[in-house]
Amino acid sequence: MSLQGKTAVVTGAGRGIGKAVAKALAAAGAQVMLAARTESELKETQSEIPGSKYVVTDVSQPEQVKKLIQETKEIFKKIDILVTCAGVYGPKGLFHEQNLQEWKQAQDINLLGTANCIHEALPEVESIVCVAGAGVPNPLPRVSSYSVSKAAIVQLVTTLAAEYPKVKINAIAPGPVATKLMQEVLDAGPEVVGKEFHEKNSLWMEGKDRVVPPEVAADFIVKLCQERPCTGKYLSAVWDKELQVPDEMFTLKRIDGKNFDKK
Repeated sequence: MSLQGKTAVVTGAGRGIGKAVAKALAAAGAQVMLAARTESELKETQSEIPGSKYVVTDVSQPEQVKKLIQETKEIFKKIDILVTCAGVYGPKGLFHEQNLQEWKQAQDINLLGTANCIHEALPEVESIVCVAGAGVPNPLPRVSSYSVSKAAIVQLVTTLAAEYPKVKINAIAPGPVATKLMQEVLDAGPEVVGKEFHEKNSLWMEGKDRVVPPEVAADFIVKLCQERPCTGKYLSAVWDKELQVPDEMFTLKRIDGKNFDKK
């Protein structure tokens, strides 16, 4: 199914996964509005996507997000697809040693930045995909703000999918993609992020362990926007490509089906 005639807004489009998503959506026929904080990166992405436009946007700032959505509607007349890729790791290290203001700033970008974009795009948008990333199914020590914000994004997605049944709203885990965030972990060192996490990222960056190209997540997101009927799900771009999604799977629910308010 082509995305011809559709308009997509992609945050975090200056590099990494966001850039790959923007290019994949355009290749599928969509008109693309690019958003990120760094204009030089946006200009580079725009040069690779004929017909695309961009708005320099800090998603943690509601007024900047409002401007992004308004300009998209002025230029393209509508918004059909929203993909939120903007995100940061935030402070690293043991929680009691972290600066709480920096911890909050990561929440402002990852969680509230996602909420800001969704808030402005609803209710007329057709499909929303949020990059939730790692740290949702399992603990992610020493990057607690990142982990907490990404888990909260999944709960936001499942909740809003129930509120807006006519909109497809999903979250994805892109897999281990070699991005700037991975380099941040290496630069911080094992004494800050932990030996195991540092070694894992080092193997990924050196190509000694499985690394996922950003195009894998991008292609998966395009399929979600084109044909996947599911909504309110947290899906893996690596493992769930051909999976038929049961109603009670791929959420944050307990897998044994028990409810905490029933005996």
